[in-house]
Amino acid sequence: MPSFLPSTVVSPSSSALRHWTRKIRDFCHNKHGLFYVLSPSSSLPDSDLADLVATLTSVPNSVGCLSSSLPIRSREPATALSFAILQESSNFTPFRSTIPGRKPTSVGRWHSVKTHQEEKNPPLEHRSPQTSLEEIRGIQRYVLPSEIRNLNPKNTRTVLYLSDNSPEGLSQALSSAFPSSAQLGFLASPTPFLTGRPFTLFQNEKVYSSGAVGVCLSSPVTNLDVEPPHLTPITDALTVTSAEGNLIHTLDDTNPVKLIISAMDKHNRSVSGDKQLLKEDQFYLGVLRDDRVHRLYQVMSGGPSRGIVSLEGESGPARGSTVRIYYLPSISKPVDGAVVNKGYHFLNLNPDSVGAAAFELDRSILRTSVGQDSDGSAETTFAGAFLAATEHGCIVRRPGPGDIAESAWRFSAPAGQIHLDFS
Repeated sequence: MPSFLPSTVVSPSSSALRHWTRKIRDFCHNKHGLFYVLSPSSSLPDSDLADLVATLTSVPNSVGCLSSSLPIRSREPATALSFAILQESSNFTPFRSTIPGRKPTSVGRWHSVKTHQEEKNPPLEHRSPQTSLEEIRGIQRYVLPSEIRNLNPKNTRTVLYLSDNSPEGLSQALSSAFPSSAQLGFLASPTPFLTGRPFTLFQNEKVYSSGAVGVCLSSPVTNLDVEPPHLTPITDALTVTSAEGNLIHTLDDTNPVKLIISAMDKHNRSVSGDKQLLKEDQFYLGVLRDDRVHRLYQVMSGGPSRGIVSLEGESGPARGSTVRIYYLPSISKPVDGAVVNKGYHFLNLNPDSVGAAAFELDRSILRTSVGQDSDGSAETTFAGAFLAATEHGCIVRRPGPGDIAESAWRFSAPAGQIHLDFS
């Protein structure tokens, strides 16, 4: 039996979801772990949400979170429960992290990078007195959570976690402690209007508003693939000729901001109407490998006078990387057809089980393909697939060809997808 068993249940029926949460609780029964994301619909009553959460959090060795509802077409708002059973044989280790990440920048005033969480996660002792680049950016080196501090790095092949929107400290600590491990961090959606908390994370029966919860696995991944949304290139392939951290100084020895503006002007001269590029559009720098986008960084800012482009995240492509500039139309612009470009990101833990049409199923298809619940509501189950959505994206760290995995990065392009396979 596989050590990692994912599934996703989608239904507008609270009774159907309660049935599933009880089945999961009874199956785990102190022997297996549980990794889950509950995506409530806008119409799910608070009492039903509380019942579902109470059952899921009663499972020992469980970690989970609340996040955005899946953008699946349906005549009725549907709630999704995505879960993975962690078999006892998989040597899984759940953990809770309070390691802080990068705080939002306070413009115009000096601010401390410390948070109240740092008292629980002191920086490593006996560090060099020299100031590091990480400290300048607000990231320090922190000790791992106690649950995973003594794990053998060679036997820790995969780390999955659910986090608030500041995962940088945890990601850095995990990458340092487990250099060969794959890493996938799902950044949960804000929940202030749903639960009154900034974020809602669960470990067993405890509820948290910040930090992260996750699980370390001995099972390796066979594939960790990033699928960007449909992007339009506005430049040919370029070479990064000068870069530092998340700043691009030159592309092909040229001012990158002026290069982007020139590409926009050239594009706009060749098209008209809603195909014109707007300042509200999102621009991305894609790192190419075999002429495919291997990494994707959102362009956050840049001025023609200084000529420096700032990318999302703590780091960007290295000097010598081959890149291309892309744009993604803003959601306010009219688009063809009924599909709207929403800011959701999918975490699919078994792509072979779910086709692309899975995200566009309507209620009639669900009824005929799967059937109805006892109250007549449609219900569908994606066996072998873990589907989740968030506005904030994911942290991705692919396994490398040797003993060292690639560096971690944030994938946050709207409608992008991440596919992960376990052996």
